Amino acid sequence: MPMPIPGSGQALIKVHVSPISYQDIDTIQKSNPCTLISTVLGIEGSGVVIQENKSIFSKKNKGKKVSFMVLDSFLPGTWAEYVICDEKCFMVLNDNIDFLHGCSLMLNPLTIFMMHERIKKNNHKSVVFTNSGTDLGVMFIKWCHFNNLISIHIVQTGTEKAKLEVLAVENVLVIESENFNEDLQSLISKLNPTIAFDSIGGSLAGAIFNLMPENSEFYLYGNISDEPIQGLNPTSFIFSGKTLKGLRFKEWFDDLNTLKRYKYYKKIQKIHFVFTTTISTVYPIPQYQEALSNFSPLGSSLLHFACTHHNNSQYQSEDILSQYINEQLKGRINSLPILNCEIPDCYIKVISEGIYKGNFVDYKPQGPGILLSDDDFYIGNFNNGAKNGFGRLVRPIHWYEGEFYDNQFNGQGKLKTYSGHSFEGNFINGTLSGVGIEILPNGEIYKGEFLNMLRHGRGEIEFNNNHFVGVFFKGLAEGPGHLTLSNSSTFTGNYQKGVGIGILTKSDGTSIPGTILGFNFTETLKDNQ
Repeated sequence: MPMPIPGSGQALIKVHVSPISYQDIDTIQKSNPCTLISTVLGIEGSGVVIQENKSIFSKKNKGKKVSFMVLDSFLPGTWAEYVICDEKCFMVLNDNIDFLHGCSLMLNPLTIFMMHERIKKNNHKSVVFTNSGTDLGVMFIKWCHFNNLISIHIVQTGTEKAKLEVLAVENVLVIESENFNEDLQSLISKLNPTIAFDSIGGSLAGAIFNLMPENSEFYLYGNISDEPIQGLNPTSFIFSGKTLKGLRFKEWFDDLNTLKRYKYYKKIQKIHFVFTTTISTVYPIPQYQEALSNFSPLGSSLLHFACTHHNNSQYQSEDILSQYINEQLKGRINSLPILNCEIPDCYIKVISEGIYKGNFVDYKPQGPGILLSDDDFYIGNFNNGAKNGFGRLVRPIHWYEGEFYDNQFNGQGKLKTYSGHSFEGNFINGTLSGVGIEILPNGEIYKGEFLNMLRHGRGEIEFNNNHFVGVFFKGLAEGPGHLTLSNSSTFTGNYQKGVGIGILTKSDGTSIPGTILGFNFTETLKDNQ
């Protein structure tokens, strides 16, 4: 297929990642196979602007990393190496958001802003949201938490409810449960929701609408049941002042002025953690059929276009993961000895904590795995979603290898900077506390007790054939101490904040009172006061 040419008000984007959506699956299932061959699917994605028209706006964004969406039906979709996109339909991503996390930051987050405008307009405090097991539903749950909104969430299956329990969500109703209608009536009566957003339609929409209090607003933005709304009570319109309206995203988006649109783009990135999907599996393009087969509402599937096309899926997963490690961190990782940790052969996944390769139990990382998060690279064991057990954490300024518990250094381990400063011993909640060893870049070695990474308690120092034994307090010698210098002289005295006052005994047996700081002795006490 020839490379498309952007027209007026458009830009050409090289696609890196594009998610598989409900709409894509629905199109595949309902389309004639012969017609589908010439159809390019996909609604949104992330990539790089590589060509623009003559507008000032596009020129300043050439080479920028962007999140984008294609809303016009006459344009090809995003499952392609190159995509034509209207200028208003992409946003430049901040440096802290990569292609994997940025590929779904347009359609669903903006849909939530569209809904929030309706909520805010009439100061609604409680809301009903159906089909909450989808990525949009999960984002809406986080949005409600973020804005202190009371919410009722309706899912279709018990499996979807289990997914939401990871978010500690309350007020979740399951359509397939025996007591759904009774539970729905009870919860609406208790929480008094005055606005609802529904994408299921059918009899469910009618049931919710009838149960809601007077002057409520009900919005339909989808109809996955493919059934007309059933059971609407006319008195809800006539005497209760309720309204039922359609909500169309493209119409709302096209009406946004430039200032409002970029205000939303800025806010999306500022609170992008709210819009992170649950678990997204990343599939290299050669495995797109597997991606389609494995599509599930319990997690997104992402198609990765910018990877080396090999047949071996493990190689491709490693190739994709490598693209998201910056060069400095990659150099740090490669400079360290190889860690013996057998990572499962599986696709990488995008989770709220970062980019992950490994197994899951109850939607949480479990067992040996790799997690790339911001500028951190962890390889090691996970338990119940947290770093637990033996592992290695590599950061730009230092690396740690040893035991973890609940994502922190806990147990025996070693922490080293790349300048040669190292700690080894027992770590408690991220800091060295207890008996350990500290080695400084200049060769000084401390062995003894620590508290919160500081020398604290009994310890000894060796440096250039000098040897000190004493007591430390918050990093400095404090109390009685004895120093043997490299010239065989000895100093015995009392230390305060690292400065010793006492007697220096030379190798010939003569003694001199004075002050010592580090390994430098001064006979005159006054000079050191």
